[in-house]
Amino acid sequence: MMSLHHRTALRAKVGTYGLHRPSLIASGNAEVTPRQGTGPAGAWNSRCEIRSRRAGQSRSQQGFSLLELITVICIISAMAAVAMPRRQPGIFALRTAQSTFVADMRAARARAIARGVHYGVEITDAQSYEVLEMMEAGGDWTQAGDPEVSRMLPPSVSFSGGIGDGYEFNTRGLLVEPITATTLTLVDSTTGNVRTVDIWPSGQVVPGEGL
Repeated sequence: MMSLHHRTALRAKVGTYGLHRPSLIASGNAEVTPRQGTGPAGAWNSRCEIRSRRAGQSRSQQGFSLLELITVICIISAMAAVAMPRRQPGIFALRTAQSTFVADMRAARARAIARGVHYGVEITDAQSYEVLEMMEAGGDWTQAGDPEVSRMLPPSVSFSGGIGDGYEFNTRGLLVEPITATTLTLVDSTTGNVRTVDIWPSGQVVPGEGL
């Protein structure tokens, strides 16, 4: 038979490690769960519960931050769409016409130097021009055949002057007739904007700024 001293020691040991027998206190149909032990097992359960709560709070905070980010992006996008000026096709058409004409003029000059023949660019009407290879015949240079390039300007863009004029490059890339050096103006009838192209006696072709 266990002595009184042994029973007291066992009870103290069981209480220390939280191994006491759980009991339920019934009151009608309700049941009350006994509080957790204060020993190592109870402390471990408390730490696990705290970590679980912290993890849940962290997930909630991350989700809320992502929602805020999406909302801010949507607001900025809407404001940018309202504040952005409407696209004006005429501006891009004018720039395209200017850059294309300058490129064709420079290409004609480069071919005259590379091939050792004359090249000419003729403005046939207010909205078109041609690039011509030329051939020498009896000391004169004339058109050798069909135009190498026949170009139409965009519908809203036209030359304001120089209709019917031609610009001839010799084998050194110079204008055969320096007096033909000029400034051509391209006009956009939709927006009223203009851009210029400078043709120098040296044969250089330089795009001007918009006016």
